[in-house]
Amino acid sequence: MNALNGKYIIFLGILVFVTGVSVYFSHQQSSSLQAEISQPKSSDTIQKKNTSSERYHPKLVTLKNMQSVTTVSPLLSPSVTMSPYVSPTTVTMSPLLSPSQSSVPVVPTFSPSPSMTPTMTVTPVSNPHVVINEIAWMGTTASSNDEWIELYNDGDINVDLNGWTLQAQDSIPKVTLSGVIGPRSFYLLERTNSTTTDVQENTVYTGSLENNGEILELLDASGNIRDTVDAWYAGDNTSKSSMERVSSSVPGNNPQNWATNDGMIRNGHDADGAPINGTPGAINSKSH
Repeated sequence: MNALNGKYIIFLGILVFVTGVSVYFSHQQSSSLQAEISQPKSSDTIQKKNTSSERYHPKLVTLKNMQSVTTVSPLLSPSVTMSPYVSPTTVTMSPLLSPSQSSVPVVPTFSPSPSMTPTMTVTPVSNPHVVINEIAWMGTTASSNDEWIELYNDGDINVDLNGWTLQAQDSIPKVTLSGVIGPRSFYLLERTNSTTTDVQENTVYTGSLENNGEILELLDASGNIRDTVDAWYAGDNTSKSSMERVSSSVPGNNPQNWATNDGMIRNGHDADGAPINGTPGAINSKSH
């Protein structure tokens, strides 16, 4: 038992010795490393130190050619902090702006638009539409010489007839017109005298119409033909009934656009006071 206790004491002594030696060398190495950190060395010295110290401290990192050295080691105390090295001449630039640029917002400029000049809208005047509307080529029951012709303005404006002409192709008759014909109004021409009818005429002319037919033309002041009737398509010489136009919008040389007065719708009286089988100065009996 005493022998066993003696061996145990010897073992403890050896263990204490080895531990003391290990602590001594660890303390020496820590003091040496702290001295290196606190005293910067030249690049050549650091390079030489790296060769010897790396054998004992493989995780030790030293930086060369820098104004200050940052060392990272597991032996450093927690009070040592790592910070990235920043050169005093380093300038951090924005990737979007050059050094001379400034982030001043660009304000768009607008050029003043030209002022609007008011324009007057002009409604075009429709082309005057005056037509030959009714012809008493046979006269009246009072006299075959009491012929009359009626014009009609189917437009919505007054038409100045000064300079207009109504003429047969052989120039008999040839009547120079004057005055104004109102919208939706009539213009009455009576042959020889104003007693042909008791309706107020607009002009009196001379020259008879042939009973077998005439070509009548209505020309404006510029000589343009406005309407043409190239035959007697209706009318009755026995009853002295007039030839009436059916539609003012259909050409005057269309045979189906003419009809004989129906003897029921009439207007005015002849020189003898008898009713006229026609409608001078009024709507035709066959108009629609």
